[in-house]
Amino acid sequence: MIQLFSVPADPSLLTYGAYEPRFVLLSVLIAIFSSWMGLQIAGQAAASRTHRAIVLGSGSLALGAGVWAMHFIGMLAFNLCTQINYDPSITILSALPSVGASAVALSLISRQRLGPAGLLVGGVLVGAGIGAMHYSGMAGMQMSLQLRYDPAMFALSIVVAVVLATLALWVRFGLSRLKSLSESRRLLLAATVMGCAIAGMHYTGMAAARFVGQVEPGGTGSSNSDFLALAITLITVVFTGLVLAANGLLRYRQMFLELRRSEAWMRALLTTTVDGVITIARDGTVTEFNASAERIFGWNRNEIVGRSASLLIADDDAASHDGLLGLMLDGYSSAMASSSEIMGKRKDGSLVPIRRAIGHARLDQQDLFVCFITDISERRAIMQALHASEQQFRSLIGNIPGISFRSTVDGDWPMVFISDAVERITGYPPADFMGESPRRPFGTLMHAADRVRVNEELAAALSEERPYLVEYRLLHRDGSVRWLWENGSGVRDDDGKVTWLDGVILDITERREMEDAL
Repeated sequence: MIQLFSVPADPSLLTYGAYEPRFVLLSVLIAIFSSWMGLQIAGQAAASRTHRAIVLGSGSLALGAGVWAMHFIGMLAFNLCTQINYDPSITILSALPSVGASAVALSLISRQRLGPAGLLVGGVLVGAGIGAMHYSGMAGMQMSLQLRYDPAMFALSIVVAVVLATLALWVRFGLSRLKSLSESRRLLLAATVMGCAIAGMHYTGMAAARFVGQVEPGGTGSSNSDFLALAITLITVVFTGLVLAANGLLRYRQMFLELRRSEAWMRALLTTTVDGVITIARDGTVTEFNASAERIFGWNRNEIVGRSASLLIADDDAASHDGLLGLMLDGYSSAMASSSEIMGKRKDGSLVPIRRAIGHARLDQQDLFVCFITDISERRAIMQALHASEQQFRSLIGNIPGISFRSTVDGDWPMVFISDAVERITGYPPADFMGESPRRPFGTLMHAADRVRVNEELAAALSEERPYLVEYRLLHRDGSVRWLWENGSGVRDDDGKVTWLDGVILDITERREMEDAL
């Protein structure tokens, strides 16, 4: 081992070689190409751990084979003017450190973030792996010259390998912050830096080599270097392409499975949703019709698909303009995205009130309109019943000879509700007494001489949780005094606290005047 670093002091005992420029350029291009392929594969998203392992493993093989090919072509580029053979076992085994270093590099690159410590450790591992590949590959050289290494240059080559590996990793993560560059350009730039770094490690290692001995005058290098370089290049490109194709098939399989899962989820959603979902083509034909739409319109999916959506809409002009017919005649507008209520038509010709909203999508240069339909017949029936009930209540309240009211217990009885009869009895409209801060609180109209007595009787009734009955005088708008009879009770919440008063007020002025006259 120590003998490997024993270099003769006499330079005349050393043989110096020269590089073939075209082979050097080819080796650099191979390194860049392999780096680009490796980064391309590592950048694929993996949905499962197994798929991720396959992606990184195949990417490591592609990049590792490319790094090894770059090293071997770089060796062929160095001409010592003597016959050089390579031990098959050692040469093939030298690819293992390259694959290991590539696995470490791609594993780090596939992460979202990488801190300084991880960057340094990754640089050391990758640099050491490529250095091990380089020097184990050179150990497979069989020639008449003896291979030695300059200790200083050997150490420098290791340092350079680590520094360049760290730089390549840093550039890959640093470029992700440059949003001005497209992803393809960032990938190409990162691959160029990594490929040049790999080539730099190799040629720095070659600079540490010393070849002891003399070659025969007129000797030449290997005569089949061109063939070997071309063969290795083609094999590397084909192998890397096959790896990329295999990963592409895996990626497409993953996308296909995701598409099937998404489609199954969407179909389950459309099947179970309570709203009708109808898809309509640009020409107005129905292309999809879910189970809820079948229930609303009475059509079976197989019966309506391929037929005109106008069969689902009432024939009157208003519905035609605002509904699906407007969609077919005028095209989609953003206003259609907002829901509106129209009349739909069932298969048997009966009408059904519906609320519809329309969304628009463009797939394969074709317009698709998705209509969400809600049957509002039950809600409309409830609203009509409520309206009828309200009308009955208003009629009942309006026919009561006195005032019906609901007020809070704060201050001078601000009204929550008061009937229209209040204007006949007080001279003021109902709006004057309504709200938290009414324009005219009802209690302020009470005669000052009666106010204390009424409040005391009301407080006693509420404390005893019984209805109250009081008579008092009220100042009319015209200045006259009216006698009122009021009967009411407190309404309590779940905690037993009085929240408001409900009651009836009658005008008993005539009765009091008759009593006074007697």
